[in-house]
Amino acid sequence: MQRCLRSATRIVTLAFSLVAVAVSLAGAQQEPFPGLDAYVAKAMADGNVPGAAIAIVRNDSVIYVRGYGVKKLGTTDKVDENTLFEIGSTTKTFTSALVGIMQTDGKLRFDDKISQYLPDFRMYDPYANAEVTLRDALSHRIAPRCAVAPHRSRSR
Repeated sequence: MQRCLRSATRIVTLAFSLVAVAVSLAGAQQEPFPGLDAYVAKAMADGNVPGAAIAIVRNDSVIYVRGYGVKKLGTTDKVDENTLFEIGSTTKTFTSALVGIMQTDGKLRFDDKISQYLPDFRMYDPYANAEVTLRDALSHRIAPRCAVAPHRSRSR
């Protein structure tokens, strides 16, 4: 478990570093981006990361994609732009950050009811079903085991 957490932390750290580089390189007119491959190779070596995939997006267009390294240490199975990576619980952070941005933009509020955006969302408790907010979901004040999938029976 510790090893998985360390690997996930390394991958997330590498991803954020690469995003910063990608943002600074995205304005460059010349492609491919000079120095990017060397930077990625060094970052992967420093972080002991066996493989990574990078996409640089400018406006609504993907302008660069590439895989680096291997999917698993000790193998020759190379990473490409379609490789799927396990990123653990970092998606919760991404989701919270996006909701925060949407609140800043005035598109929603943390205290809005979930049912306002997901009308089919149901919980076993009718009060919770009517009152649960985005803030409740993002702060884990509701238990996933209490949720009922849309249009499913509650019988066991």
